[in-house]
Amino acid sequence: MFSNSSRGFSSTLLGLIVLVYFGSQLYAQQPAPTDKTHVQTNADAAFVGVNAQRTRVYDSAPISLPTTVIWKTGSLFKSYPYSSATATFEGHFADMSILKLPSYHSFTDLLFARGVLYFSIYINDGYLIAQDAKTGTDRWRFEVKGVGVSAPAIASGSAFIGSSDGAMYCVDIATGLERWKFRPSARRVTAVAPIVDNGLVYFTNTEYGGTYSTLIDGRIYALDVETGNQKWLFKIDARLSSPAIAKGTIYVGDSEGRLHAIDCETGREKWKLKVKKGVAAPVVVNDTVYFGDDEGNLHAADAQTGQEKWKATKNAKAVTMLAVSNGIIYYGGNENGLYAVDATTGEPKWEYHTSRLCRPPIVAGGIVYAPCYDGFMYALDAGTGKERWKLESKGTFSSSPAIANGVMYFLNADGHMYALR
Repeated sequence: MFSNSSRGFSSTLLGLIVLVYFGSQLYAQQPAPTDKTHVQTNADAAFVGVNAQRTRVYDSAPISLPTTVIWKTGSLFKSYPYSSATATFEGHFADMSILKLPSYHSFTDLLFARGVLYFSIYINDGYLIAQDAKTGTDRWRFEVKGVGVSAPAIASGSAFIGSSDGAMYCVDIATGLERWKFRPSARRVTAVAPIVDNGLVYFTNTEYGGTYSTLIDGRIYALDVETGNQKWLFKIDARLSSPAIAKGTIYVGDSEGRLHAIDCETGREKWKLKVKKGVAAPVVVNDTVYFGDDEGNLHAADAQTGQEKWKATKNAKAVTMLAVSNGIIYYGGNENGLYAVDATTGEPKWEYHTSRLCRPPIVAGGIVYAPCYDGFMYALDAGTGKERWKLESKGTFSSSPAIANGVMYFLNADGHMYALR
C-alpha cells in the first residue's frame, strides 16, 4: 500500500493509494533536458548505473505524476525477524509463490533491457531473476546454491553475474540456462557487478586469505563474452570497487585510496591516483572521473592523465553511489538528504533534506529520483532541487527505481514489484 497527497488530491488505483506532493506550481509533462552523452545505445545492454560509465542517467521521459499502477506482482517475498526466520524459495512467481526472507536478505537494483527486468537476490542461495516488464510475470530465474551473487550485467544476449564462491556465470537471457562458468579460485570472495565492453566482460572480485589471514587480493578478470576464456588479469593487494569504462579504459577504485586506469585491451595500468582514503565506485563523464572516498569527500580527476582536478570537502559527505548529468553530481548524503554539486568545481548547487538516509539517486528527463529510508520516493528538479512529487510506501523501497519509456519500476519492502506511470 502506498499513499501520497497533493493539496487534498487523492485517488485509489488498483489497491494502491497515491497521494502526490507538488512544489509551488503543477509540473507539466513537457520535454526536459536529457544528458545523452553516455546513454546506453544498445537496447540489449544494461548495467548497474545504467551504462558502462555508471552515470545512473536513463534516456526516458520524466515521470511527472505516477497516477496509474500498470501492474504489481504477487507477493514475491516476506520479511521476518532474524530470530524466528526460516527461508524458502519455491515454485514460480507466476504462481504467486512466496520467498520468505529474514532480516539479512539482500537485493540488487533493477536493470531494464529489451522489455525485461533483471535483479539478483540472496537468501541462503543466490538468484538472478528475469521478469517481463509489460506484465510483471516471471520469465525465468537462475539459481546458484549456497552463495550470494552480484548484480547482473546484460549484454550480447547474455546475463553475467559473479558469485561469492569466486565464479562468474554467463546465462542465456532467452532461456535462463547457463552458457558457461568461469571459476579461477576456490576461495570465498566479494564479487561486484560486472561490466561488458567490446566483446569482453570485466569481472571484479576481492579474495580473502581465510579465517586467520589478513591477505586481501583484489582482481579484475577480462573474459571473452562468448567462451569465458580469460584474456588478462589485473591483480592488487586491496579491495576493489565496481569498475566504469570509457574510451577503452577501465577505471576502478581500491581500499588503499588508489584510483586505477587500466587499458581494456591489454590489462596494463595506464596511471593511478592516490588519495587519503579508500576510493568508491567511479563515474566517467566527458573525460573526467568522479568518485567519493571513504570519508565521503568527492573528487574529480582527468580521465586521460589521472591528475586531480578538485576535491570537495565542505559538502555533506557522500554515502551512496553518484549520479552525474548535465554538469551536476547527485548523491545521498550522511546528513539525511539529497545533494547536488557542480561537476566542474565541486561547489554545492542545492540540497534537499529528508528524515532518513537515501538510496542512490537516478536521473531521467531532468528529474532526480531517490527512494529514502523514511518511506518516500522523492522526485526533484535536477537543476534546482525543487520537489515535484513524492510517493510514500508502507515500509521502505528495496531498490532504486529503473525507468524506461515513461514507466517507473521498483521493488518494495511489502514484497511486491511495481510498475507505475
